Amino acid sequence: MEPGKLCVMRQGPEGPTTTSSAARRAKPSGRYVSAGQSAVVAEHTANYERFQDWWASMRLCSSPKPELSETRAQKKDPAPEIFLAQDAEIQQLMAHFQGQTPHGQRVQELELLVRTVLHKSASALVGVLLQQAAERSDAAYQPKPGEQRKGRETLQVQCLFGAFALTRDYYHHPGKHQGHYPADAALGLEVGYTPALARLICLEGADEPGYEKAQRHLAETGGIAVCPRQIQRVMQRVGQDAQAWQEREAQPGRCDAPIMYVSGDGTGVPMRRPELAGRKGKQPDGTAKTRQVYLGCVFTQHGTDEKGHPVRDYESTTYVSSFKSIAEFGPSLRQEAIRRGMGGAGQVVVLIDGTHGLENMGKDCFNDRV
Repeated sequence: MEPGKLCVMRQGPEGPTTTSSAARRAKPSGRYVSAGQSAVVAEHTANYERFQDWWASMRLCSSPKPELSETRAQKKDPAPEIFLAQDAEIQQLMAHFQGQTPHGQRVQELELLVRTVLHKSASALVGVLLQQAAERSDAAYQPKPGEQRKGRETLQVQCLFGAFALTRDYYHHPGKHQGHYPADAALGLEVGYTPALARLICLEGADEPGYEKAQRHLAETGGIAVCPRQIQRVMQRVGQDAQAWQEREAQPGRCDAPIMYVSGDGTGVPMRRPELAGRKGKQPDGTAKTRQVYLGCVFTQHGTDEKGHPVRDYESTTYVSSFKSIAEFGPSLRQEAIRRGMGGAGQVVVLIDGTHGLENMGKDCFNDRV
């Protein structure tokens, strides 16, 4: 009997006696199939064969074929084991779903289970690739004067598809009482999250009104489990680097737009009490419920609509923001305009309201503009 086939064993008075063959742990096995079920089992078997052909073609198209060095050829490639495990789980899912009467709830469960299976193998594959990259990074790392290698430590890393363990070298500087993991910096890990997941966490955390809602959105849309406290932690960690990047020294850019617009405004945003300690506010007791934040943007215009109204160029807007004073925000907004090529624009228009702070900012930082 060939595994995965229906075989007629003998002819009986009520029709043929049929068995369904399979291979379990490399050993052939079979089960009796009644005459009423043979057509259904045959259809399911044909569907599975079509899926296997499709899956093989997908793997063939997506798998790179680099030349293997002699050293790598001697190492065991874990990818086949990952895909074999995935194939087995998908086969079980297909058999389970095909043996049930379909309805909306089961279809929803099927999609979530398929996502879980695919994420499981994808997480394992990312883990293998990043572990190999960490080993290359550690092998190439040159310790700085005073640094001492203290051994290897394991970190639980989370990516878009799940979690995996990553082992890498740890270096410590006794004189400075500081330590670091060179591979973490090389791989771009942010407090145990891969760059793609850290970016997604920051997008959700900034877009949603609260970290709890961001947690639910990540779980529902991507099956990603991150607690609200971790979302806040990642945003604070990445936010520090983003603020430093935003305040970097401007390198004049090029701009061929007839008109460049520079806009800025300020508002109060609700904050937790510890963030408002010592700040004066408009409450009867003199305390504050909000903290002043400034937001500025730079964008360009090349044309107008059919009515002659100006049309902002698509994806031309860049932003700067700051909790600092207006005296510090103004130069930061000017630096962004310089980066965007303010000197080469045909005309620069500053859009601000008439409040005292913003008016002075416009005069101090954009005095020669409209």
